[in-house]
This record gives sequence, structure tokens and C-alpha cells, in this order.
Amino acid sequence: MWNEEAQFMALFSAGSWEQASLVAAEHLQNGQRGEGETWLVRHALCCMAQGRFAEALQSLDQAVCVAPRSLESLLAGCVVLADLGFYEEASKRYDAALTLARETGAGPKAGLEKKHRELSASYAEAGDVAGAIEQARKALALHEGAEGRLLLAGLLLRNDDARQALEELERARRLAPQSSSTHVLASLCYLKLGREGEAREALVRAETLKDVSATGIVLREALVGVRARH
Repeated sequence: MWNEEAQFMALFSAGSWEQASLVAAEHLQNGQRGEGETWLVRHALCCMAQGRFAEALQSLDQAVCVAPRSLESLLAGCVVLADLGFYEEASKRYDAALTLARETGAGPKAGLEKKHRELSASYAEAGDVAGAIEQARKALALHEGAEGRLLLAGLLLRNDDARQALEELERARRLAPQSSSTHVLASLCYLKLGREGEAREALVRAETLKDVSATGIVLREALVGVRARH
């Protein structure tokens, strides 16, 4: 069991969604009873990452049948239905998740945000930056947080949109003024735009906030070297 689960997670994290879905499908055929819901959701996530939304929805519907009180299955179904454009059905499933969450004390919005963030990370690892940005925006629509803004800013920078990334970082800074990470990432954006002085200032602010990140340290050493040569 552990080896099978570890194999699935390794493949999924690497963006090898087709192979990961095959591992999930094989487990569903041979696995023990009582574990079906978890593996059906895993299979559905692989399908979602590949754009096979109809198949993903089928797996999620099966998961709900196996475990009618599975909040994870209901929330993941909301994502798929919304991506397919079935907003009324997505709303109904969200209402069902909300009712279940009230009964169990769970938070559906947080769970749905987590799903979008997980998909964003998976898309990014597989090199689909546009897909990762879309999922990060969906997560932010559910919860306005500095961590989400940082995630989106990093993806925008990776997509060569340093100006928009800086806008996201300013929002992140307002939400978490004591975070040094916003200034380190801002420095990278400024360097991308050729604004070396502002990049150096951002690193000074990060150092003031006790930044110890490897990126910040390397950038400070590099910019000090640049400054010394001038």
C-alpha cells in the first residue's frame, strides 16, 4: 500500500498525470474495500490536470456514491462542473458541500481553495504556467491571502510578466507587511525589468525583515558585487 501510494504521489508531483492515473485505476481494481473514495478522487485529479473533465466528473460522482459524506469529493466536483461551464450544477454541489460542512464543522471554501492551489502547483511543475496562473487566480477568488498573492506573483514572473507580478506583490505586502518574501520576489521582478537600484532597495528591506532565504542571500551577494564594480 505504502509503495503504491508513494508511486502515485511521485508521478503526480512530477506532472506524469497519465501514469499516475493508471496507478490509481489499478488500485481501484485491486485495492481493499473502504479505500475507493480516496483513490477515485486521486484518479479524478489526474484527469482534471489533463483536461479530461468528463472522466474526472465520473470518478468524483463514483466517489460520492462510495462515501456520500465526502466533502473532498463534493468540492472537487464543484471545480470540474465550473470548468465545464455547468455553473448551476456546480452551485448545487457547493450548497451540498456547505450543508455537509455545517454538520461536520469543516470549511468548504477553504477546501475548495486548497484544490485550486494543488492544481496550480501541479500545472506549474508540469510546465503549464498559464494553467497554474488560472488555478491560482481561482484560489484567490475564494480567499484573499498574502500567500496566494505570492504564489500568483511568482507564476506571473515565471511567465515573463514582471510588471503584473509587482502589482500582486504590493497587494501581498499590504496583507503581510512583515513578510520578507514579498521583497525578495520584488527584487527579482525589478531585475527582470532592468531596475537595478530598486532591486537593491527591495533586498535591503528584506534583510531588515530578517530574510534568510537562499535566494535573498545570493541576490544580495550579487548586487553588492555589482555595486562594488561601479
